[in-house]
Amino acid sequence: MSATILLAWSFSTLNDRSYTRILLLSIALSLVIKSAPFSTVSTSHISLDQNYNEKYDSENIKLRTSSIFRIHKKVGLKPNAITRRGYSKTQLGAIQRSNEFRERDELNRELDAMSKTESAQKADDMLHEALKLSENENIGGGLLKPDTTSFNTVIDLWAKSGEKSAPLKAEALLHRMEEMWTGGDDYVAPNIISYNSVINAWAKSGTRGSAKRAEAVLKRMQDLCHDVEPDAENMTGIVDTSAKNDEKGSTLIAEHAMTRKRDTYDVRPDTISYNTVIEAWAKSGEKGAAQKAEVILKQMQKLHDDGSLIVKPDTISFNAVINAWAKSGTKGSAQRAEYMLQQMQTRYDAGETEVEPNTISFTTVINAWATSGEKGSAQRAEAILQHMQILYEAGNTSLRPDTICFTAVIDAWAKSNEDGAAERAEEILQTMLQLYEAGNLDVRPNVRSYTAVINAWAKSGEAGAARRAENILQSMQKMYKTGYRDVVPDTPVFTAVINTWAKSKDRGKAKKVFDILCQMEDMYEDGNKNVKPDVILYTSVMNACAFTVGPKEDKMYALKVLIKVMEDLENSPFCKPNSFSYATFLKACANLMPRSENRNAIVDDFFNRCCQAGYVNSFVLHNLLVASPLVYRKRLGEASEQREIRLNDLPLEWSRHVRGRQPKHYQILRTNV
Repeated sequence: MSATILLAWSFSTLNDRSYTRILLLSIALSLVIKSAPFSTVSTSHISLDQNYNEKYDSENIKLRTSSIFRIHKKVGLKPNAITRRGYSKTQLGAIQRSNEFRERDELNRELDAMSKTESAQKADDMLHEALKLSENENIGGGLLKPDTTSFNTVIDLWAKSGEKSAPLKAEALLHRMEEMWTGGDDYVAPNIISYNSVINAWAKSGTRGSAKRAEAVLKRMQDLCHDVEPDAENMTGIVDTSAKNDEKGSTLIAEHAMTRKRDTYDVRPDTISYNTVIEAWAKSGEKGAAQKAEVILKQMQKLHDDGSLIVKPDTISFNAVINAWAKSGTKGSAQRAEYMLQQMQTRYDAGETEVEPNTISFTTVINAWATSGEKGSAQRAEAILQHMQILYEAGNTSLRPDTICFTAVIDAWAKSNEDGAAERAEEILQTMLQLYEAGNLDVRPNVRSYTAVINAWAKSGEAGAARRAENILQSMQKMYKTGYRDVVPDTPVFTAVINTWAKSKDRGKAKKVFDILCQMEDMYEDGNKNVKPDVILYTSVMNACAFTVGPKEDKMYALKVLIKVMEDLENSPFCKPNSFSYATFLKACANLMPRSENRNAIVDDFFNRCCQAGYVNSFVLHNLLVASPLVYRKRLGEASEQREIRLNDLPLEWSRHVRGRQPKHYQILRTNV
């Protein structure tokens, strides 16, 4: 109950000069005295400028309290002990608090400025330095003491920093706030911004266990808001307690004991709190994450049904749950994602405008089907796109299918492995082009659209697939030259075409892939940085050579390309061979060369290079045995004839770059970097 309401009620019966009226006027004075600190604590979404104005409002506290005394005299009421003590304390403390607010405001302005230009760690250091200074009586005591805004600024900066330790740092500050608050410091009472920022920090971290930590913070918020809001009788008890206790800080402690119930209402979890935890589960990739996300959504719905005004599922809530199911990879997850979309549509049709499905909702379900691997998944994805188009044509302008939606369906067909999938994927691409040329700018194909179709042909295994993929690449290049900047061919596109050739049974594919590689290198040297060759590209070319079919001259040409590409890769300024590169090279030697001393010499030379580079793994060892049993025994010793050789049997130096074989000091070095 505010001071204004209490004063109004007191004046409504001026003829009654009972002790009750005197007490209520004293309560009003107490609320005026404490209004500045409380305004800082209880305002959840306060801006820096609002905070600045409210703090400087304490300059007028002396005038406000004097006015209340004049009101006492005017109505003929005699101030009691509580009123007099409150007046004297206010007059003496007003100047000190005014200085304190100025100092604190300067701190918050500095922290706010740092949040835009400096690192979270620097802001954190400043906050802790301010805390140390505020505890030192010899240099001003609490004049520089941080408040809720100070802590929230740094917590939010940690949440947005993306640093690995960010959530731990943010939660440590929240714990510090809670400790100071429960110790009687109402200036640092954590509010909903404090808790939501910590939840957000965990949600963004993506580390193992982060979703559980985010949910634990939410649970703490829930536990804090189980008390009831204090009424006038509670507040009277506070003032009465302070009147009977003259010890230093007794009034503040007494108020904290009761106003905790009011303040905890500032940390009631709201829709943002719950949504952030749901998103944390969706991003976690942990087993059972989708089920956890859906449980929290149901909690939100129950709270709203029970009368909560600050918690209600919305589009973000449902989209996060749909995303959790889309990423779960469990059997039936795509079906469950589609069910959640249907629930959204049903609620929206019933008048719940907060849960209106949008393009993200539909696209996420399409992606869920695309990655499900279930039979008929591509058909389900395309059916959802068609339903989306129907809703749009019926007047729902927010559901206009765009490039992302169409590309997701193309990707679904590319991953389906069904007969005719590549043909259907290319047909959808042509539909996008027709719609775009008809004036629908929202469905202009981009590089991902083309890449998905090329991948569909690569996986099809159909005759002529490589030529179809290369035709799409050439179409992209023509469009790019005529001004279509969204379809600039990049390294992944060229790699996809090379992989399509590698899987084909066409003659001359070694020459085809080598020509594509040379074309890329020329484009890069001419300034096109989108086609920078990488280790995947070089290895894909070697893989195409490894599976060359045809007469001897074709294989000999493929062998020459193989050796040149490997040497180019070793000498490349951009990248170096890895385990897969060396394994592919050894496999190619086995396929392209007859058993001979020359083959053994080449195999021995490149296996030695692999050892020196530190990339020997089980795949390399297997292909070494296939390519040259003689070199295998020579390099691995007599033990190789008696049992299977494992990586742990080899010198550590040979496989120092293979995951799981690094020495401890090397692992520590990598972690620090």
